[in-house]
Amino acid sequence: MSTIRVMVIGLLAFMFMIIGCGGNSSDETATAETETVATAETLEEELLLTMDDVLARIEKGEVKEMFVRYTPPEDLKRLQENNQLDGAVSRFEIFKQQFIEAIKTAKTAEPQFNEDSTKVYYEVAEVPGGKVVFQKLDGLWYFSD
Repeated sequence: MSTIRVMVIGLLAFMFMIIGCGGNSSDETATAETETVATAETLEEELLLTMDDVLARIEKGEVKEMFVRYTPPEDLKRLQENNQLDGAVSRFEIFKQQFIEAIKTAKTAEPQFNEDSTKVYYEVAEVPGGKVVFQKLDGLWYFSD
């Protein structure tokens, strides 16, 4: 994995995360999240619930868990295989406050969806690239680049 990609993932993660808390397995957590998202009536509501979850996890001090949950599975697998997950989480901690502000700003911005509504962009001038991006994979939203 290139250094730039790891940095991008770290910065994106500086915008999202979770691993499964309260003794739940990852499968149970994913099922609970899918059910929560299913209660949303629109994609916009799903994304607001996702961003609320990101912020709640950070407030609870569950940064690594948030990072694990919201990093796309393939990227997470590479980070874990290369023993880079803890380093990415540590880098996130440096930018945590900016990340929180970026998510709060994204919550108030107009979402811009791609054609099949699997990727959404929020204009947030304060972040690298000027956008907060989420991608939906297997029914769950993840940070994206």
